[in-house]
Amino acid sequence: MDAGLQVKVSGDGMSYIYNDLITSRYEVPLVYFDINGDFYKVADRVFTERKLQGLSPLSVETDLIHAR
Repeated sequence: MDAGLQVKVSGDGMSYIYNDLITSRYEVPLVYFDINGDFYKVADRVFTERKLQGLSPLSVETDLIHAR
């Protein structure tokens, strides 16, 4: 079993990581440093869109981790 983390830093998560989270680009948990405080906005939109598309949900703080 491989282990790892994907770390992203951005002031605009909707532009930078949103689409990758919808398409499950990352096979490891993503740690997101939200410079402008948009973590929960991104997480909510990802959760909603994945549900609408019939995809499995991402788990906040397991699959998508807020780096505080």
